[in-house]
Amino acid sequence: MAKTRRHLLISACSLLLCILLLAGTTFAWFTDSVTNSGNTIQAGSLSINAFAYDLGEGGITCTVPGVNGDTAFTFEEDGQDLKSDSNPIITETLWEPGSSSAKLLQVTNTGTLATKIRLQFSVSGDLTDALWFDFVQVTSDGSVTGSFTKRPMNTLATFAEDLEIPLSADNGTVYFVLLYGMNQDAGNEYQNESFSADVSILAKQDTVEADGFGDHQYDTGATYPVASNKDLEEALEQATAGDTILLSAGTFALPEGCSIAEGVTVTGAGTDATKLTVPKTTSGATTHGLIIDQPGVTLSDMSILPASGITNSNYAGVVVIKEGGTVLDNVTITSSNSASPILITGSSFGEGDTFTLSNSTVTSKARSLYIVDGTNGKVVIDNCDITGMYTMNVNSSNSQALEIEVRSSALHGWTSYGTIKSATFTDTEFSQGESDYNFLRPYADTTWDGCTFGPGFKIGAGATELNYVFTDCKYDDGTATTAGNIKDRLLSTGDDVKVLNCIIVVDGVSAVLQ
Repeated sequence: MAKTRRHLLISACSLLLCILLLAGTTFAWFTDSVTNSGNTIQAGSLSINAFAYDLGEGGITCTVPGVNGDTAFTFEEDGQDLKSDSNPIITETLWEPGSSSAKLLQVTNTGTLATKIRLQFSVSGDLTDALWFDFVQVTSDGSVTGSFTKRPMNTLATFAEDLEIPLSADNGTVYFVLLYGMNQDAGNEYQNESFSADVSILAKQDTVEADGFGDHQYDTGATYPVASNKDLEEALEQATAGDTILLSAGTFALPEGCSIAEGVTVTGAGTDATKLTVPKTTSGATTHGLIIDQPGVTLSDMSILPASGITNSNYAGVVVIKEGGTVLDNVTITSSNSASPILITGSSFGEGDTFTLSNSTVTSKARSLYIVDGTNGKVVIDNCDITGMYTMNVNSSNSQALEIEVRSSALHGWTSYGTIKSATFTDTEFSQGESDYNFLRPYADTTWDGCTFGPGFKIGAGATELNYVFTDCKYDDGTATTAGNIKDRLLSTGDDVKVLNCIIVVDGVSAVLQ
């Protein structure tokens, strides 16, 4: 028994010694790991190219039974790129009964998503009833996969509506021959008459790719772009909140009295591709352009053109904003007279409302962005280039709740705003540019962060004791704006002495102005 107690005591001491030794030891455990990095989601692209080939030599040769006496057509090797060359593909002159011709059309899916295409035609002219046409599909080696049917040219638009062709992703291509001619029995009533047609090749996503759950129908709702004024008018009448109306490349005109419904987006194919002319809208003695009087409207990716007849006055607007949530993104607007390209007006645009102008170019010889007194809420300008006698102007006695926020933009001209709540400029360039003025006159507290001031640019003040705060700003030659040089280089200290009685802080240092 004594031996047992002695063994237990030795064991206890050993255990205590182990614990004491472990007190300074780091525990090690069996471990393992698997790292999976570089995960990405890449959006697919939907893009098509189209080419038209004249009759000639070196290209595809095909024979269409029942046409041209069963003699083969040969087309040129190099075609007209319809995406970059907008010249008409049909330019026939001096036609007579029995004349005919052909064009080879090629459409290629250059995107990474499967797509469907269809053609849309707008046909006009008194010669239409004397003409015929057909489309016959062929392959790249000239094999004909369809048959010829002579169709009246006045059915071209309705025929095309039912013609839908799938194209696989990554260079899926379709070829078809457009055959057209004048009826042999066309009478004298068609002498000197003409025919014209606008054609659009439209594409939308096909139900081929599957989502993560194996659903091939997730993109069933994809729609074709709008390609005519008639379709645009119908789309506007039917659109409801959340809808997007996609305009193809081309020229469009909004109908007079047009109203865009709440929450609707109208988007084009880019500022160089889609041109949208606003309507004439009369309000009292003034004729405006498009009046946006519903909240949440977006216009994007287009050039917005003024209608002929808009009143030659600053108080007329090419686009008039009356409701919050309005967004103009990637648009170009140029006024053809003294009308303001963008006019924000109305007590309905109040606190809590926001207007956003982004990625856009606005140009005028008067007020480019005119915010009428009584307008409140917030105006956000992001990544824009604005030129005008006034880049923006607010004559405010009733806009004390208005906030202006400008970032990553360039303002060329005279900028002025009244006694508003605040104005902030971030990463913004101020210069004369192509305008006649080179000045900024605030009537409200203002901050500048990371801004650049061009040659000869001056800042004045519309009131005394305003607070001006500059952070990390510079002049066009790269010299930093400092509390020591701001008075001589940037402030307007000639006849405008109010700025000398403002509180100006540059990078945390108060400028000495008196």
